Amino acid sequence: MDPQAYAPALRAGTDDVLLASCSPVRQEAFRTEAETRSALASDIVGYYVACDVQSPEAVPSFRASIMDGYAVVGTRGGRRPGRPGGRSSLTASHCSGTPRPTLLPAADGPGVYPVIDAVTAGATPAFRLTSGRVVRITTGAAVPDGADAVVMVEATRLASTTEDGKEATVEILRGVRPGENIRNVGADVAMGDVVLQAGDRIGAVERGLLASLGIQQVAVHRRPVVAVMSTGDELVDADAAEPPRGSQIRDSNRPTLLQLIREADCAALDLGIVRDQYGRWLAGGRVARRAPH
Repeated sequence: MDPQAYAPALRAGTDDVLLASCSPVRQEAFRTEAETRSALASDIVGYYVACDVQSPEAVPSFRASIMDGYAVVGTRGGRRPGRPGGRSSLTASHCSGTPRPTLLPAADGPGVYPVIDAVTAGATPAFRLTSGRVVRITTGAAVPDGADAVVMVEATRLASTTEDGKEATVEILRGVRPGENIRNVGADVAMGDVVLQAGDRIGAVERGLLASLGIQQVAVHRRPVVAVMSTGDELVDADAAEPPRGSQIRDSNRPTLLQLIREADCAALDLGIVRDQYGRWLAGGRVARRAPH
């Protein structure tokens, strides 16, 4: 379509005419102005992220246990200190003939150990775990300093209890590797990671992600509003009670376009059928411009 055909309307001002039909469609034409909104507001769903969103913190922000069990101390290779009857960690090197440390399981190893405390989710342990002791721990709880693995409860057995029925000692049935059953700081999300990219649609999952990271405000674009207007004296509504007369035809393009717009996650504004009169075209454009966004 020749844009010059719309010269009189263009001279009348862009507020009075819909230009999309007479100029190349550019992405910028459908980009709404960015605005800052509360990330926790319920109406944020359906908006689009205006710029990359970075995490302001690490997740988890502490070393977390991923099992119910016991936090244990390890040697991270080398000789296990303080383990009565423990086997030597030194072996002969086949290359040099000199002793070298053998990488051993993280924990002091299988055996019976006193349970010195318990840590539950939400609590902050104020002590450092030392070799020869264990701490009862629940899923999601902070691993105490000094511990480098968690033995799942299924790999333990209660050995003795106190007079009031609390566990006193527990038997560790198997060793574990360094870091086993522990989520390290930033294991899920590192500080500064891009968690949402520009153009991502905010849905329920994205809203929950923003909440979990403590992000209060986010720059967004609202959903584009696309108006559809059919023009032509020959057109009648597809759902009209009377069949087309003479050379009239049913308007099938408008319902098709409206549905495609909705499937593209845009808001669709139905302007109906406008007869082939210049003034009515301008009126339709005014309606589209003034419609609530």
